[in-house]
Amino acid sequence: MTDERRPWLKNYPPGVPADIGPLPHATIPALLAGSVARFGDRPAFENFGVQMSYAELDRLSRDFAAYLQSGLGLRKGDRVAVMMPNILQYPIALFGILRAGLIVVSVNPLYTARELEHQLKDSGAAAIVIFEGAAATLQSILRATPVKHVIVAAVGDMLGFVKGMLINFVLRRVKKMVPDWNIAAAVRFPEALAAGQGLSFTAPAVDTDDLAFLQYTGGTTGVSKGAMLKHRNVLADVAQVQVYFTGHVSEGTEVAVAPLPFYHILALVLNCMMHLALGSRQILVTIHLLRRREHALQRARPQRRVREARLQQGARVRRRRSALAAGGGETVEGDHRQAAGRGVRPHRDLRCGDGQSAQHQRAHRDDRISAAQYRSGNS
Repeated sequence: MTDERRPWLKNYPPGVPADIGPLPHATIPALLAGSVARFGDRPAFENFGVQMSYAELDRLSRDFAAYLQSGLGLRKGDRVAVMMPNILQYPIALFGILRAGLIVVSVNPLYTARELEHQLKDSGAAAIVIFEGAAATLQSILRATPVKHVIVAAVGDMLGFVKGMLINFVLRRVKKMVPDWNIAAAVRFPEALAAGQGLSFTAPAVDTDDLAFLQYTGGTTGVSKGAMLKHRNVLADVAQVQVYFTGHVSEGTEVAVAPLPFYHILALVLNCMMHLALGSRQILVTIHLLRRREHALQRARPQRRVREARLQQGARVRRRRSALAAGGGETVEGDHRQAAGRGVRPHRDLRCGDGQSAQHQRAHRDDRISAAQYRSGNS
């Protein structure tokens, strides 16, 4: 194609070629292996001040791949969902899945149960690696999905004993950002790594045209759909962006901040993959997504308190009715009529309007006021 038929080329910065040659790597695992060979001792990722080198990423992703392959029995082409914020477990799981010849299904950890169920069923995911803060959401729909294996990651898993324990305690007990969950067959991420360390791993034959990702759309214009990305597609994107940044970044020296989540395609290519190819140190930003999840949980609490108050009030009314009937009244209404005939004013808790006691109505009013005050105080 001539330059006349590509008018956008005139807007390219100086030094950016119109075409690029053959891709330097055929697959994403090959890209990782090349960076490990060149930048092995250099930090690859950092989270909450804890660094993971390229050599450590290579070792840990190999252990995770071995667990998926030899521990869970997954085979080339199986889908594995990854539902986590930017934490150190993300690149370990990502490259482990790809090294095992499996397909990454990127999932937003803020998804509702309905959205998560659709994506897991649509993708046919056989396993999922999930942030523990979203495990309760998975639990509610797990039986309706094809998922057979669940691996649960906590933010502090890879941050050392003291720091990891402290961060997990704050998120679970202080911030209340980890709702209670119970998935019987779930395996903790460190346990999966420990098991994989002792298992054999045979790298499958992966081709440049093999599927690497099912990258789902946001679903704003309809049902979320999975874009099928081959290894070649992702590597071509990396090569284009890397060429565009020629002269602005240097290999083995850069420090890149990664505030955008890796489950979005922009951050996946621009941060995770391109800076991996450059040998950069990537600082994973986790806290902003955790705050968004905390706000979502807070918004749900007033509604939950209203429902709980209604259930408790209903139980109290039923107990009172039963006690009155057992004491000689046919029904609450019958007792009202008897009291009125004797000129006795019924108890205020039993004056009913529209099928509800006055106390029950006041409870609804107070709950609505509390919810409104809560929202105004947290807006």
